Amino acid sequence: MNYIESKVGVALAALLAMTEARGDEATVTLPEIVVTATPTDVGYQAYDAAVAKIDIPIFDLPVSIQVVPREVLDDQQVIRLEDALKNVSGVYQAFNNGFGETDYGLRGFRQFFVYEDGFRVPGMGSQETAHLERVEVLKGPAAALYGRIEPGGLIDQVTKKPLATPAYALRQQFGSFDLYRTTLDATGPLTKDDTLRYRLNIAHENADSFRDFVDREGLFVSPVVTWNLGAHTQASVDYQYRFRDNPSDRGVPIVNGRPAPVPISRYYEEPGISAVETESHRAGFMWSHAFSDHWVLRHRFKADRDQLDGQRIEPGRVIDGRTLTRTARDRTQDTETYFTVLDLTGQFTTAGFNHRVLGGLDYYDTETMLGGGSIIPYADIDLFEPVYSGVRPVFPAVPEFTRRQDWFGLYFQDQIELLENLQVLGGGRFDWAGSEESQSVTGPAQSAEDRAFSPRVGLVYQPTTWLGLYGSYAESFGAMAQFGRSRTGEAFGPETATQYEAGLKADVLDGSLTATLAFYHLTKQDILTPDPVEPEFSVQIGAARSRGIELDVSGALSAALALIASLAYTDTEITKSNLGDEGNPLAAVPEWSGSLWAVHTHQEGPLRGLRLGAGIFAEDARPGDNAGTFELPGYVRMDLLAAYEWTIGSTRLTAQLNVENALDKEYFKSPILISAVPGAPRTFVSSIRIEF
Repeated sequence: MNYIESKVGVALAALLAMTEARGDEATVTLPEIVVTATPTDVGYQAYDAAVAKIDIPIFDLPVSIQVVPREVLDDQQVIRLEDALKNVSGVYQAFNNGFGETDYGLRGFRQFFVYEDGFRVPGMGSQETAHLERVEVLKGPAAALYGRIEPGGLIDQVTKKPLATPAYALRQQFGSFDLYRTTLDATGPLTKDDTLRYRLNIAHENADSFRDFVDREGLFVSPVVTWNLGAHTQASVDYQYRFRDNPSDRGVPIVNGRPAPVPISRYYEEPGISAVETESHRAGFMWSHAFSDHWVLRHRFKADRDQLDGQRIEPGRVIDGRTLTRTARDRTQDTETYFTVLDLTGQFTTAGFNHRVLGGLDYYDTETMLGGGSIIPYADIDLFEPVYSGVRPVFPAVPEFTRRQDWFGLYFQDQIELLENLQVLGGGRFDWAGSEESQSVTGPAQSAEDRAFSPRVGLVYQPTTWLGLYGSYAESFGAMAQFGRSRTGEAFGPETATQYEAGLKADVLDGSLTATLAFYHLTKQDILTPDPVEPEFSVQIGAARSRGIELDVSGALSAALALIASLAYTDTEITKSNLGDEGNPLAAVPEWSGSLWAVHTHQEGPLRGLRLGAGIFAEDARPGDNAGTFELPGYVRMDLLAAYEWTIGSTRLTAQLNVENALDKEYFKSPILISAVPGAPRTFVSSIRIEF
């Protein structure tokens, strides 16, 4: 108990120190809690966030939470999650594995998972957006609410919910490189008394690419049914089906520390042989009940099965200036995941203090059956004049092995209003986590059990109604250390992290524009590094630090001009390592990055309904790996928008054209081992949308 008591002591000491500053008692009427289907947005501006797990305005929370609302997704014609995240400070593409799966980074640290409605999605993937209401990003350690997670933050996709009013939207998109994408969004009541509501989202896509021999096909279907059991009770069931078929693509090889001087369209795997197919089924159930105006109980359950089958001809290193070595690799993966969470939120007053409390528990279980994994030599290829082999590799039989994770967590949080303009937050979570890996060619079977308490405390002071100052401290229970192997056979403990953050939030222009400025210092300890004696094993001695400044602005400058903007300075450093890379910045992290997107809507006159927009997205040069052996150059990209909306009776029509990378700049999005993923050249995406 000494470990737990010390952690609790850190949190309570900070909380008690804050409460000593209490002034005169003030009685404030508590707002009612309402069982809401989804957070609310007004244009580009968001006021609350589902990722917080409690009905508290973002302005009152001592953390940085950024939201990309549906209107931004529509204006930018966002198809993939990565295109939404470019609007948020401190978020970048950290890695791409060539199978179409992208890892993102937040505040300098690579994230291995994204979330959907609070559920940790197996694999990162090229996430669909047709069914999303918004994308939320919680900055900094989120272990106090979500358990095992990397410390940079959490990306949560909030899905659309059924509505009481019938509404239908059909959108057909056409674009460069033979893009054809059709989406359907339908919602409304199923019964006359409105007790049953539904929502159905469908997306089908076929597209080629600026990359030679690279095309993709995808299908997504997502029905949701909600049952209003009474004035205070609601239940829903949902299902998702996803299918994706695309070639494997490892991008452009690295030569002399930079992406090779070759056309970004050139493909170095094998056409018709390098391919990956993924299919997933996800089903969920949720119910909620409001016991009173101030107490709500919510329960959710999710089950998911993801299957992947693929092989690739993997580019290696360039020798003699032009010969690119290659190997063949196969992979099968079958993952089953189960997740359940029970939350109780409430409000009450004691001794003149107003409390908003959250308590909950969750259980997460995932098991992955991994097959293949063989790596065999394959024919080299000329970097400048590639001639493809066309020979399908024959892989040796390799035993399958399983990898399993589970955890159970209990958490509690209390946000106390000490004065009308002063609030403190205190809370924490205790996790019991386990992992197992069966015997395989990589070594003997192993298992591990971890326990950790993750506290967090925060303070929000509002000197005026439009300005809030905040500070917070949080600890993190890491996600990855469990699957390394030690030379002595001992299990590794969890990776941990600590963050200090301070900042301000401002609502200006009568609340129509919101800004968040955050300063943070984040350290991560107990990182696995290769064993210096036997590098196929690991030792747990690594550490890294990230500190920076982030600015996010969203809302409207006027009734006609909406904008969303970001700026991030991220200073990272490897502080402890046995690889000779101490002092180096972390891989793929741009020191400076930023974005600005603005849209003007004509309100009156003959041009009423015309929307014109433009955006700039930029990243500084980034190291391709921790050793600094190569670098991805910085870039500035410009996007444009033109749309016209008109109404015929009860039907609204929108014609839209987006131009991405309008100046046709060559740039690279992320590293991929010893290659780089190029960004698309100038790309046109047009659409016709019918809503009725």
